[in-house]
Amino acid sequence: MFSGAGSSLRLFAVTVGLLLWAHVSASAQTLPTTFDTTLPAVTGSTFPVNAGSSIQTAINAAAGANPNLNHEIVVQAGSAFTGALTIPTRAAGTGWIIIRSSALASLPAAGTRVGPANATNMPKIQGPGTGGSFTPIIDILAGARQWRLVGLEVTVSNGSPHATLIRIGSGAETTVGQLATNIVLDRVYLHSFSTALSAGLKFGVQMNGAKIALLDSYVDDMKAAPNQIFSGDDGESKGIVTWNGSGPFKIVNNFIQVAGINVMFGGSDANAPALRPADLDFRNNYVPKNLALWRSSSVVAKTTFELKNMARVLIEGNRFGPAWVPQSGDGGQVLRLNVRNQDGTDPGSRVQDITFRNNIVKSGGTGIQFLVHDSPNASANMARGLFENNLFDDINSATWGGLGNAWTFTSYSEASPEPNSAQEMIFNHNTVFSDLAPINAQDSTNQVFESGANAFQNNIFQRGSYGIRSDAFGEGTPTLNGRFAGAPFTRNLMIGGSALSYPADNFVPATVGLVGFVNFAGGDYRLAVTSIYRNLATDGTDIGVNVDTLNAWQACTISGVCGAGAAPAAPFGLTLSFSWHE
Repeated sequence: MFSGAGSSLRLFAVTVGLLLWAHVSASAQTLPTTFDTTLPAVTGSTFPVNAGSSIQTAINAAAGANPNLNHEIVVQAGSAFTGALTIPTRAAGTGWIIIRSSALASLPAAGTRVGPANATNMPKIQGPGTGGSFTPIIDILAGARQWRLVGLEVTVSNGSPHATLIRIGSGAETTVGQLATNIVLDRVYLHSFSTALSAGLKFGVQMNGAKIALLDSYVDDMKAAPNQIFSGDDGESKGIVTWNGSGPFKIVNNFIQVAGINVMFGGSDANAPALRPADLDFRNNYVPKNLALWRSSSVVAKTTFELKNMARVLIEGNRFGPAWVPQSGDGGQVLRLNVRNQDGTDPGSRVQDITFRNNIVKSGGTGIQFLVHDSPNASANMARGLFENNLFDDINSATWGGLGNAWTFTSYSEASPEPNSAQEMIFNHNTVFSDLAPINAQDSTNQVFESGANAFQNNIFQRGSYGIRSDAFGEGTPTLNGRFAGAPFTRNLMIGGSALSYPADNFVPATVGLVGFVNFAGGDYRLAVTSIYRNLATDGTDIGVNVDTLNAWQACTISGVCGAGAAPAAPFGLTLSFSWHE
């Protein structure tokens, strides 16, 4: 353990780092399958819809046209069309049907996110609030295929509470062949009637299908209080939700602001193993909550992103937060990765093959809550996760409520023996600031990690009040051994820690000032050239997040201008498998 400063320390530390490099654990997670979402060229008929005409009539006509050609329905921009729409099934074929704005050329190009300012160049598809009837504004039926909605505004036409804007599939499908397939929402603007709390809206998009995409879009103002939408409702609004669709799913370059849960996969059980959600490409999304309107209100606010049942997921270049503990008391976690066999009918429920990198998780009571195995319902274990080059900032219980832990781990099934524990979990090159604990293992009879290829390496942690801890074992090495199966803890920097509490080959500067950040107060967490901790990671780079790479990924996440170029370079010699935007 190194706690001082000096040239001899630096040389010794670098030498040890080079010796250890060959022994660093390798992550084994599988990246998601993806699919082409390029806007197809029109090769068939055009069906114009002017103000006062019927979009549904045009949809029905296009659905009956040659199924091997690409048709378009061109809807008058700047006009409002009131009434629910149904997107039907149609004959088998290779062709697409595109429903688009007549002013598509005046909207941002593909790769650039739309927003409220673009609504004047969109047709407005709206329907009256119907409370708990769950009648969507646009209903894309199970079995529908190859429909693309481009440049549309979808909303509620009055201030009455409403359940769903767009429903893809019914959620009742029992085979993959019954799913809606190849459905793309491209540059759409989805929102409630108004920001008034009385205008409750429960769901933005229900995505139960295969090959479903949301691109360059703006999803805003889903919020609800208990019993507002219908009697007995929990008030848990969701922007994007899937529980019974095989995927793959592509959610890229969107603004998604929701009170309850911005994005969730799971929450109800899939109707068959083949319908468990899988293959999620989730990149460059800005995922906040409206702090000013919602924090002190009666709306239910929980988390920004939750996986309860998902395999093979890339979560990259996103910004998540804030999240606070609401009046209901259940919330404050910025993200939840919780394995849940929700209804007790799917013991194969899993959260596995997670690649989480180049994200900013900012402002919440907990950064990520990990539930690695469900209870009392049986589930699979969490497995194969890589969490790399992320910034966790302002994880603060005093400000946001909650536990004040950056990463909280729990394994249920307290009465069961191992292995109800996570497997192959790697945490590498993250920078973490939390007020109580960077890592907390909530006590049970189970370890939260199974022995094997796990590692905490090259991270910068703020110790806070407790450091790495479980109540049963105490701080540091005892918890790493007793709850994390002795996972290697190497080349981490624990600000304010004690050398006696942690394994050797880590660093414990007493204060933030001794780390040598470029500008800690200004949020620049690069290590200055004068920092004694430069180049001391196991791979010869700086410990902590690679800020330049993180900023390159985050630039378009905030601006929404991502373009169609290549993705930024990956940190630490990794090779990316995805294009920036198809």
